[in-house]
Amino acid sequence: MRGKLLFLLPLFVFFLIGCGENGSGVTKTFKLPVPSGTPETIVEDVESVDYGDTIVYHLDSDALSLNPLLCDDIYSREIVRWIFNGLVTPDEHLKLKPDLAETFEVAADGKSATFHLRKGVKWHDGEEFTAEDVVFTYQTIIDPGTRSRLRFDFSMIDTIETADKYTLTVKYSKPYADALNIWANCIVSRHAFENKGLDPNLQPVGTGPYRFVEWLPHDHLLLEANKDYFRGRPFVDHYMFKYMADFTQAFQMLKRGELDLMFLTADQYLKQASDREFMNRFTIYLYNSYYTIVSYNLRNPLFQSSKVRKALTMAMDRQSIVDEVFKGYAYVPARPFVPPYLKFEKKLDSWPYSPSTAKILFESEGWRDTDGDGILDKNGQKFEFDMIAVHGNKNRELASQIIEKSLKDNGVLAHIHFIELGEFMRSLYIGQFSGLLVGLMLSDDPYQYFHSSQIFDLKTGNTGLNLIAYHNPEVDELLDRIRTELDPAARMNLLQRFHEIIQEDQPGTFLYSDMTILAVSKRIRGIKSAPDWIFHDLESWYVPKKLQKYGEITH
Repeated sequence: MRGKLLFLLPLFVFFLIGCGENGSGVTKTFKLPVPSGTPETIVEDVESVDYGDTIVYHLDSDALSLNPLLCDDIYSREIVRWIFNGLVTPDEHLKLKPDLAETFEVAADGKSATFHLRKGVKWHDGEEFTAEDVVFTYQTIIDPGTRSRLRFDFSMIDTIETADKYTLTVKYSKPYADALNIWANCIVSRHAFENKGLDPNLQPVGTGPYRFVEWLPHDHLLLEANKDYFRGRPFVDHYMFKYMADFTQAFQMLKRGELDLMFLTADQYLKQASDREFMNRFTIYLYNSYYTIVSYNLRNPLFQSSKVRKALTMAMDRQSIVDEVFKGYAYVPARPFVPPYLKFEKKLDSWPYSPSTAKILFESEGWRDTDGDGILDKNGQKFEFDMIAVHGNKNRELASQIIEKSLKDNGVLAHIHFIELGEFMRSLYIGQFSGLLVGLMLSDDPYQYFHSSQIFDLKTGNTGLNLIAYHNPEVDELLDRIRTELDPAARMNLLQRFHEIIQEDQPGTFLYSDMTILAVSKRIRGIKSAPDWIFHDLESWYVPKKLQKYGEITH
């Protein structure tokens, strides 16, 4: 997931039309049997590694699509990683290792990469995986008609040459720092995509540890173990993704033993999940995964001055969000970047909350309260705008109250509207927004989000993720160089300069980076914790027989 959008940024028009409000259109129903016994109070130390059981994973919103070439919301991307593989994959130390590729080599000049594919890998329908599927995936991604946001990651590929069914060489037009990284993206099946009776958005056919079973929109999605998985049959029989927007209700289900994994709010963690009984039954994993930003639509005349954008940042009491909403389990970031991917030697300090400085900056651009109503105005126009966010994120809703209040205290009326994901994304496509309250995750290639060539334009079919129409010639030049710079130290210097410019330009206000707090039942063993998440090597997870709750599932 390096360098990719993590949370609720746009997919594509095809995606919205294909899925619609109710997503899958799959009509099967399935109910998980009530677990036997009562919730365990202390998990016994059982060493046996056994097959069986079901793991129930809470999500606060439904997925939108199971097509990995199109999906980019956090919920869909979470699920497709169970179903599909890339040629390479990050390990628990964030180092790339072979996946569908058995071995690989990258040329010293960064202009080619050769992959030797595993033999005998089967798609979930029994067909063999070959180099033809890799070529098809690439061709589908770069086809403008697909409208895949991955297109620009693969745009530097010149040719792909296949020596045989299991060997291919990718040649790039220029040295490419991400020559290997882009192949961590999911590979799809040519024959499944060309099967007109199978919708790849709704009925995925992958090579991964788990196979798609059914999807009941707004209730659950069920996967089953792939018994022919090339790394070995997963120990856990089924994963159920259980959807529930109400975190209070979900937390009660977690405590009753009806859920096994759940992301907690800071308030739940501190007030309800710190007693001995809870800690005996659940392991808490903490990590930084993304940051939340107010992004300004720079097409709007209100936001075209960097001084005004900086004033808005300094008029928001971001530290209060950290203290009141996250109880200190967050920080105010200065960079459009989240650890643990890179460590910068040169520190950047975030802009402080400073109403006096904000007032000076506003006034320098002609914004004053001329009629004494407490709201800034200019040429008869009030400084007032709407902002949209996706419904369902409780922390973000609480943060929005602090944002609105602190801006109003400083003469700006911001109205934050929480709407359903489908409506949110439609607004993005047609450009009907002034501000966005969203989460992002960037690592070391911010090209799609900040390069002017990536300005999203539905009319021209440009599916870049520069949704706010940010354009800075120096940033464009830096991002072009960052993509082709192979020396890590030199690339780090370029990234440092990029961050300094973004810090000065403030195309968005970096609100907070909060700790992800994940509660996992201690029934589950074999987890490899990593700096960014825990979902590595899912086939190695298991539940000892004495702690299993669920028997065979019929479907």
